[in-house]
Amino acid sequence: MLLDRVDRRAALGPARSFLGDRLPAAPWLDSGPVLVARVLAADSKDPIALETSGRLHYRRWELQLARNPREAAATLDSAEQNLKAATDLDPTRANAWSVLSAVYNQKDKFVEAKLAARRAYEEDAYLAGADRVPWRLYATSYDLEQFAEAKQWCDEGRRRFATPVTDRGGVREAQVERDGQQPLLRSVVQVALDPTALRV
Repeated sequence: MLLDRVDRRAALGPARSFLGDRLPAAPWLDSGPVLVARVLAADSKDPIALETSGRLHYRRWELQLARNPREAAATLDSAEQNLKAATDLDPTRANAWSVLSAVYNQKDKFVEAKLAARRAYEEDAYLAGADRVPWRLYATSYDLEQFAEAKQWCDEGRRRFATPVTDRGGVREAQVERDGQQPLLRSVVQVALDPTALRV
């Protein structure tokens, strides 16, 4: 189906944006929204496309690709709106909850950040990149002066993610600092190993 292919190609935008610095990532963060817009034109309530759009906006904001502070704020607002719409339409989208938590955290909405992180954890405690979720739950609990919960999430993160680096099939994978980087990086590695994954 064309929409599935477009969505898959659009998802490569954030994947490729994690491969390098901000300037090499920019073209992918420009082309991704064009592909997502095609999906949303056909179905404005597609939660996968909305999540992808939100992730692209957040990554664009994160890499500081906006031309001025007003555009940066609008980019972060767009990420929030798209991710919120995705989670409203499909509350099981753990990764959307996780990135939405990061967006809320950047906007100093610590209660919302904590609730979104908790929802990501509840929806999929084994989400790729899940190591960031207990960290955010710890940090937002601490920021809200909920120290007992902060300790609980610190202990949970330490218990579940004690090993920071693994080696699988000759590809070294480290714990990542940005939401979703690990699964997207795996997608890029898969594309590198199978170029036909790019064909539509």
